[in-house]
Amino acid sequence: MNSEEKSRAEWEERLDQLRTETRAALAAERQRGRRRLTLVAGVLTAVMVAVNVAPVAASHLNVQTSDIANRAVTTKKLANRSVKPAKLANNAVRTAKIQNGAVLASKIAAGAVGTGHLANGAVTGPKLANRSVSSEKIARVVPGIAVAGADISANGVSIHNWFNRVGGVPVVTKNSTGDYSIAFPGLESQVGIDSIVQVTIVGSGGFGAQGAGGSGIIRVFTYGTTGTLTDKDFNVTVVAPNSAHVTPASTPGVDSRGRGD
Repeated sequence: MNSEEKSRAEWEERLDQLRTETRAALAAERQRGRRRLTLVAGVLTAVMVAVNVAPVAASHLNVQTSDIANRAVTTKKLANRSVKPAKLANNAVRTAKIQNGAVLASKIAAGAVGTGHLANGAVTGPKLANRSVSSEKIARVVPGIAVAGADISANGVSIHNWFNRVGGVPVVTKNSTGDYSIAFPGLESQVGIDSIVQVTIVGSGGFGAQGAGGSGIIRVFTYGTTGTLTDKDFNVTVVAPNSAHVTPASTPGVDSRGRGD
C-alpha cells in the first residue's frame, strides 16, 4: 500500500470513529431529553392533581353532624376527655343517656344540684347514707307541726316535760285558781297572732280552754266537772301554721323527764 492509500484509509477510519461518537452523543442527548420530559410531565401531573383534589379533600375534612350516621361515633372511638362541656348543647345529656352509677359525687360540683333539680320523691331513704341527714339539715319549724309544748302541774310551778323548737324552757305564771299564763321563749311574735293552741286536761274530769293572753303569752283556763275554774294538771301544745313568723333556734330546747322524775 502506497502512502496515498494509507492516508486515505486513516481518514476513513477517523470518519467512522467520528460518526460513532456523534451517534453516541446524539443518543445520550435524546436520553437526557426524555428524562427531562418525564420529570416535567410528572411535575405537571402533580400540580394538576393538587389543584383538582385539594378542594375535594378540604370539603371532606369539614365534617358536619349530618355527614355522620347515627351511632357511628361510639364511646370507644372517643379519646379520654375529648368531649368538653363547651361541646355539649344544652340539655343534650339526659337521664336516659347516663349509665347507672356513672355520675359519682366526685364528678358533681359543690352546689350544682339544688332542691329545684330534684324530682318529687327522688330522694328516698335507701339513697341516703347513714347519718347524712343531721338535725341542722332539717327545718325546725314546718307549717302544721307542733313547735312548742309543755306538761304543767296544777300548782303552776312544776313543768314535768316540755319542748321548744325556737327557744328554751317555758315560763309559767299562776294568776289565780284555774288561770295560767305560759310564755315560750322565741314564740313571742307567733303566739296569739298566727298559731293554734291546744289545751288538754291531764286525768279525768274537767276541761281546759285558751284565752287571749297578748304580748306572746298563752292564757290557759282549767275547769272542773261543774264548769267552775279549778286547778288542774294540763298539757299545752302550740302549732305554727305559718312558719314565716318564727325564727328557729340554733339548738332547740327539750326536757323529757316526765311526771315523777
